[in-house]
Amino acid sequence: MDTLKHAHVDRARTVVCTIPDPVLRGTTNERLLSLAKRLCTQAQVIVTAGTIKAALALYRNGADFVFIPTIHSSKFVAGIISRSLTQSLELCREKEIAHLTNRREIMG
Repeated sequence: MDTLKHAHVDRARTVVCTIPDPVLRGTTNERLLSLAKRLCTQAQVIVTAGTIKAALALYRNGADFVFIPTIHSSKFVAGIISRSLTQSLELCREKEIAHLTNRREIMG
């Protein structure tokens, strides 16, 4: 955490983690979200989830956008990241939550 403070992460406009939990070591996207919300109070936070259920939990915990690699393309998420630098992701967040809530998955 000291390294993040020294890097002035508190000034970030957007914090992004595109690494899924199984690849992360010693942390999770939920923990990263909590840390980012605490250290970067003005930043919009984009994290990654492997399932719709996990994505909705991250949204409930305050994520501004949740990247789901099996649903979203990297090009789409690049657009979301770019947008986050100049405007709020609130509308994207609301639309995505509605979409995920109504989406019916056959597997998983």
